[in-house]
Amino acid sequence: MHVVAPQPRDPKLPIFFNVDTSVGDKGANSSAEDILLVQFLIRQIAEEVPSSQPGGESRRQRMLKVPMSGSCDGATIDGIRAWQEARKVSAPGTVVDGLVSQARGYFYGPGEWTIVDLNAIFRQAFKEIWPRLDKRPSCPGLLRLRVIQVL
Repeated sequence: MHVVAPQPRDPKLPIFFNVDTSVGDKGANSSAEDILLVQFLIRQIAEEVPSSQPGGESRRQRMLKVPMSGSCDGATIDGIRAWQEARKVSAPGTVVDGLVSQARGYFYGPGEWTIVDLNAIFRQAFKEIWPRLDKRPSCPGLLRLRVIQVL
């Protein structure tokens, strides 16, 4: 996991936490920190942000099943897919593949990288602590330490 400050910067998300290796379906799934980052962002958003979309509550429930274990499992992949399905409603260019890849900037072709989108929504939901993910009481220890290191 590392912090990215793309150029030119987007004032809505000047920095974001990026994965070093892909997480999810057919991903490398080789970094517990990267997996924890994805799991943490999905769970925190699902716990705090109610869905207003049709079918959104069932997707939110799938996201709430994502464990914060640092291991990529079926529930994590399904939670990633649920996130991508929800985002596709408002951003049709979103690819629904159950994979969180390393972002190379904010956007890829027609859509926004999943990890960038997760960061942006987390930032909106938790303005008072952004970018200090470690200030959330539910932040797992390994992720907490890594956030402190990279900031």
